Amino acid sequence: MTITEGSIVSTGGKFNKIDLVFGVPFIINSQISNTSYDSCSSPLCISSNEIIIATNDGFTPQVSDMFNGNTTGCSWNAAQNNSSWFRFTATQTSAKITISGISGNLQILGISPGSDNNICTPSDNSVISGGCPDDFLNDSYFSPQYLNGSTRNNQLNLSGLIIGQDYYFIVDGTGGAISPFYIEIEGANQSCNCFVVTPVVNTTPASCSSNSISTIINYDALLNYTFSPVGPTIGVGGVISNMNTGVNYTLIASNGSCSSTSSASFSYFDQLLVQPEPTINSVAASCSSAGSSTISNYNASNTYTFSPSGPTVGAGGLVSGMTVGTSYTVTATNGGCTSLASASFSNAAQLSTPDEPTITSVAATCSAAGSSTISNYNASNTYTFSPAGPTVGAGGVISGMTVGTSYTVTATNGGCTSTASASFSNAAQLSTPDEPTITSVAATCSAAGSSTISNLS
Repeated sequence: MTITEGSIVSTGGKFNKIDLVFGVPFIINSQISNTSYDSCSSPLCISSNEIIIATNDGFTPQVSDMFNGNTTGCSWNAAQNNSSWFRFTATQTSAKITISGISGNLQILGISPGSDNNICTPSDNSVISGGCPDDFLNDSYFSPQYLNGSTRNNQLNLSGLIIGQDYYFIVDGTGGAISPFYIEIEGANQSCNCFVVTPVVNTTPASCSSNSISTIINYDALLNYTFSPVGPTIGVGGVISNMNTGVNYTLIASNGSCSSTSSASFSYFDQLLVQPEPTINSVAASCSSAGSSTISNYNASNTYTFSPSGPTVGAGGLVSGMTVGTSYTVTATNGGCTSLASASFSNAAQLSTPDEPTITSVAATCSAAGSSTISNYNASNTYTFSPAGPTVGAGGVISGMTVGTSYTVTATNGGCTSTASASFSNAAQLSTPDEPTITSVAATCSAAGSSTISNLS
């Protein structure tokens, strides 16, 4: 029942809304006329889908009625009174037992049968955690009321239980008191005659190195296991094999008499895909640009990581941000799986283009023709003349030029060629005049002698 309280607080009870939520109805199991559960050897089995009406009327004191030092204390007097015995099988690690409708002074106790699993050998029996009726969690009245029994409703909030194991509790008449009572329990098996623990499957997810692995962690080789849908098989230690990828399976365990509830669903997945090692295609540096690198098997869904860091990958796998001359490797990651590192790669700097040749020309003289020299000559360059013919020697001196012919020259180094020089030419040696020839006329009686340059030009 869910009760929603109003927002206005006043004296008396006031509720805006009451929701009654009905679950599966309980079975009423009356054992009021049955005295067979008078002994530890024949406890009455109770389950969580019923309300037991029981009594200790007509029950007799027995040696087995928990006269045991292990169970004294917690307001249990351990006297051999007219005890009624009850058993339940735990389906979870905690359980709650409620006893109500009491008319006589009754005391209760929750007991574990000990290492021998025999409740009738009391030497190793012990009180279950939460099995003392005077525990604070159990005796929850405003003023504690339990002392060697009580006529009020009682409860046991048990913890630390082992699923599938049988546990016991006693309802005892203090000083021989008798009373009918009701018993309800939570956390107990619904079948007292048969119980099989629900299989618990642990699945290790698929990884980059292996397929997913599912294992029944509470596997019992004596049980039979049935898969839905059918197909998988179970090996040593509960390891499940022959599952289909992506199919949801459930599992039921059976001992031949009864079956467990169905396990939670579980699935199988193949090993995660490991990306192929990145393949690098490098373009050599040229006279117009530095070298470049591209991931030829680039996949846009991958994440690429460079070592050392710095570069990035763009459309088509083109790598940018590389430092010229630095050697890199790169890995590809997808879905948590990382490839092997690529082969190392680097980009070379753009090739150097020689400077345009600078020509120094010497004018022709009376003693020599003109000459030309490459003033920024570099012996490691190759020089090409247009038209062909001239050559360059030490110090950049050009020989083999035809006087009066106009030339240009380029410099080449490492495949890179400069722009052509300014045109240049050599003039012919200047002409020296002929020696003057003198013609003389002798003096006469009438005139003095005279001289004439006969080859005057």
